Amino acid sequence: MAAGDAIPALMVGNTVVQKPDTQTALTALWALDLMHEAGLLTDVWQMVVGSPGSIGGALMDNADYMMFTGSTASGRRIAGDAGARLIGASLELGGKNAMIVLDHADIDKAAEGAVAGCFPSAGQLCVSIERLYVAESVRDRFVAAFVARTEKPRIGASYDYGIAVGSLTTASQPTTVTAHIDDAVAKGATVGSQRALRPKPLNFSSTLDRPVIRYPAHGHDPSALGAANAATGAWHGNARGLPEAGTRVSSAPETGSTASSSIGPCPPG
Repeated sequence: MAAGDAIPALMVGNTVVQKPDTQTALTALWALDLMHEAGLLTDVWQMVVGSPGSIGGALMDNADYMMFTGSTASGRRIAGDAGARLIGASLELGGKNAMIVLDHADIDKAAEGAVAGCFPSAGQLCVSIERLYVAESVRDRFVAAFVARTEKPRIGASYDYGIAVGSLTTASQPTTVTAHIDDAVAKGATVGSQRALRPKPLNFSSTLDRPVIRYPAHGHDPSALGAANAATGAWHGNARGLPEAGTRVSSAPETGSTASSSIGPCPPG
């Protein structure tokens, strides 16, 4: 994903200066090395690493087009700067993505897809599912199936492909996740599943941030859609149900992309 914006730009004849996230810069630099090994000219794709405050202004002042992935607040500033310079900008912001489980969904497949969609990259993925809206009539069945499946993925810090859920990116992030958990429990949430190693696939019946999942019940499609659209910044949605209903519901979320009966951004571990 670190190269996802750069490669299409290169393919149509642009040069690229990329500032990767400082917390994941090694992945982007590796992608750049691979492109050089494949024959890409050295200066066509360049990479700068540093804090946004120190180099963001120079990038904004000299770019002909700006592509940004990050917070909504930063995106607003970049949009304003791009408008002032009369250049184009593409902004991928926020990410409070919802999955809706309809009353006629295949519960086992929906639960499997939810785990696959919730926990790739330890939940630190822009298209990962963070909110599950489940029809009241199937809520208990879905929760039981979902909780059971959160116990299955192998957790660890190894680099091999046997690990399904790896580490949180920074040392401070477990503190943030724990704060969400403590806040939810204090407000009456029930912990459905908790694993011993970090990161913890957890699920609650309350409002939480990733990699924790909430699943309030909704009795019908309009209610679930209203709740799904209420969050600011969601850019991917997923609906589970019979093909006709799933297609109808997946066309209604106010997101950048939607999927119907999809298993999520990556296969389950």
